[in-house]
Amino acid sequence: MRRQAAISALAIFSALILHHDSLAQGALAERASIFYNAWQTGDPKPIWDILSPDIKEYTDFDTYSINLKMFFGGTRLTGFRIRKVNESDKEATVDTDVVLVVVVPGEAERSDRAPHAIETIDRTRWVRRQAIWYLATKPRVLE
Repeated sequence: MRRQAAISALAIFSALILHHDSLAQGALAERASIFYNAWQTGDPKPIWDILSPDIKEYTDFDTYSINLKMFFGGTRLTGFRIRKVNESDKEATVDTDVVLVVVVPGEAERSDRAPHAIETIDRTRWVRRQAIWYLATKPRVLE
């Protein structure tokens, strides 16, 4: 009886820890999803809205929007799945499985050349300011 009660208590404790971790990572994963949804639709405004205030000190929306479109260039994000959230008190990284379609200028018009899909992992860096997560860098391709 005591053994079963101890096992039950341990199971409840473990579930609470997992629930707490999922809530903490849930807020950041939700912010990361805003970034990837905006990338997928090509809308720079939601990305600007979650961009770190430190970066906004050095640029304005129009300039950032132009640079973002150049950065994304001939790639289209066609799918994503948040894979892993690594967070500390004030910084974090989010690893995301992404599917990119690379469109080479001039090749899209040729019927014998289909766009090439690439599955890879993208890592974004985040900073927490007053309990809110902000995107700290542009994405980097890992694999």
